[in-house]
Amino acid sequence: MRREREKAKWYLWIFIGIAVLIHLILQSDFGDDLIFGAQLEHKAVLPWLVHRYHSLSSRFLVEISMAAALKMPVLLWKALDILVCILLGAGLNYLLDNKGKCAIFTAALLCVYPFMHMGSAGWRVTTANYLWPLAAGIGCLVLFKKFLEQKKLSVAEYVLYMAGILYAANLEQMAIVLAGSLCLLIFCFRDHKRAVVFLAAGLIAVIGNLVFILSNPGNSVRVAKEIHDKMPEFIRLTFLDKLRLGFVSIFQHFTVVPNFILFIFCLLLILLAVDRKFRKWKLAAALVPMGLDIIYSLYFLVDIVKNRSVEYTEPRVLPENAVQWGFQILMGVAFLIFIICVIFVCIEGLKDSRDRMLVISGFLIGGATRMALAFTPTMFASSTRTYLFLYMAFILGSAVIYKRIEKVRFNWLLNAAIVFGVLMNLGGIVMLQMKY
Repeated sequence: MRREREKAKWYLWIFIGIAVLIHLILQSDFGDDLIFGAQLEHKAVLPWLVHRYHSLSSRFLVEISMAAALKMPVLLWKALDILVCILLGAGLNYLLDNKGKCAIFTAALLCVYPFMHMGSAGWRVTTANYLWPLAAGIGCLVLFKKFLEQKKLSVAEYVLYMAGILYAANLEQMAIVLAGSLCLLIFCFRDHKRAVVFLAAGLIAVIGNLVFILSNPGNSVRVAKEIHDKMPEFIRLTFLDKLRLGFVSIFQHFTVVPNFILFIFCLLLILLAVDRKFRKWKLAAALVPMGLDIIYSLYFLVDIVKNRSVEYTEPRVLPENAVQWGFQILMGVAFLIFIICVIFVCIEGLKDSRDRMLVISGFLIGGATRMALAFTPTMFASSTRTYLFLYMAFILGSAVIYKRIEKVRFNWLLNAAIVFGVLMNLGGIVMLQMKY
């Protein structure tokens, strides 16, 4: 037992080492880091935030931390961001009661996440806008779990809980995550009056934030600007067109460049089916997500080889011919089948209803954060960073499934996928740095 604990410590130190290595590579010298940094050199923070609120952004609270990140020395920002990454990993493991190899596996999956997405608008701006609110939201759920375990919370922790909810929910996508999570938890603990009050206070804060976001005077300005500059076709899109783009863009993102997070998730679905001794059509259903992932990844890999370029391309907003329409419809149907099979395998393979709810609701809420963007002209302008919450849903689901598999077969394949995923993660960051 002691040897296992020592081994776990070493692996967790490797996770911290990778987080440090990633941040040593990063150079905050491009994109919005430069643009906003230059603006803040000539303007005080509060007037700058007020101007952005009235003309562009509803993320008033989140952008306070963004402004602080831009003004602080780069080494201090790197240290804070490393701390956020560590706290995110620790928070997920605490929420899942992970120890030993399960904690190591979850930490390893976080290292596979393509961190280059956190540089899509500049490292400091993107991490402060997305990664930090995510970590704050996870921290609030950690406090709820501590409260639920009858561990006494201090007044400071109650204040931290409400402040964390207000801060995290100021990011639109995180507001969706928290609203969905808190509503689900209120339903689950409806007979626990103190828990309901605790959760309801957080939900009221989330709803208040959503009202604040939706009533932002800069919304109309930003929508007009994004339509004019990035997506003029948006005004011609019907409700079904937006649904199509949401479905297709999600599945295309996870297959257009070989994605090890998705591969590991699909592999674990198969291992769960084997562990539960699925037969015939049940086993076939478990194989479908992996099959679809491989087919579409190989299809897009041909384009990568032809063009000698690794890029996250987006689907055409309005297909121009029958072939393009057919491809998108087929891809949308494929993703729908993928979702159905994932839900089916989780229902049949996970014995504990809490595990089933966690994986399925996490997947659906994570997907909802991206689908919501399909109804705005910023869906492509916001780039790959907006998939962060769906990646976390896949990581969460993978961690739960891995924990419930009694005998993990093909462990070498899982380990190989993690190693290649980490290497691809580091390579992607280096490529992004070379690009700028």
